[in-house]
Amino acid sequence: MQPVYMYHGVGDGAELTDTDRVYAVSRARFEAHLRAIGRSIALARQLYENRAISAPAITFDDGHITNYTNALPALVEAGMTAEFYINTADVGRPGFVDWAKLGEMAQVGMSIQSHGDHHVFFADLDLDRLHAELERSKKTIEDHIGQAVTVLAPPGGRYDQRTIDTARTLGYRTLAVSRPGLWKHLDQPTVPRFPVYAHTSAETVASYRSAWSPDTMRAILRYRAARFGQRMLGNGGYDALRNRMVGAISGRAS
Repeated sequence: MQPVYMYHGVGDGAELTDTDRVYAVSRARFEAHLRAIGRSIALARQLYENRAISAPAITFDDGHITNYTNALPALVEAGMTAEFYINTADVGRPGFVDWAKLGEMAQVGMSIQSHGDHHVFFADLDLDRLHAELERSKKTIEDHIGQAVTVLAPPGGRYDQRTIDTARTLGYRTLAVSRPGLWKHLDQPTVPRFPVYAHTSAETVASYRSAWSPDTMRAILRYRAARFGQRMLGNGGYDALRNRMVGAISGRAS
């Protein structure tokens, strides 16, 4: 069993919004995390080649420009790989990577995979829109990058059985989700991931290797509490509350 880590931005400069700062680690902290992780695989490549799970995986959601400017150099220097989930509709927009940069990342061993076409909650979509989101993203990435797109990361971790079924019919092999836990085997329909925040220490990152560490159990309990909040408040109510909390945390940190 191996952990899969879910990052967003890497940096602490003006390129990060208040929300980004909560989910972004500094370049120095990211480098410390890489030392704690030790080595990594590119998740889609591991699935595509159907090899045994041999190491942790590092993943990034959203395609933030700091994935290229800060995360990529640190990964290359450490001799490590990562998987980047992008919204194809956002590629090239201000604050996001463009196709040329994504191509460079792929050329040095990074995996470029799908976060959908737009950053929308798949569980809220009707079946036609869901199919279009997943199909357009997969085809666009494959056309631009030339890599097989086999992994889908649902934005916000919001997905349902329809998402899994639709993804499978389109050629995705698994979903990388926001549920903490250890990755057990290659043929499971979803891959759990540990979310990484601005305050996450290298010690915590290392402790996620153990299924029963205090940090692992806390991450699982936080996730269950969040899922309860989503069920009680609905996506809109829960996100409004979370955004207010994120703003308050960012204000205290600045």
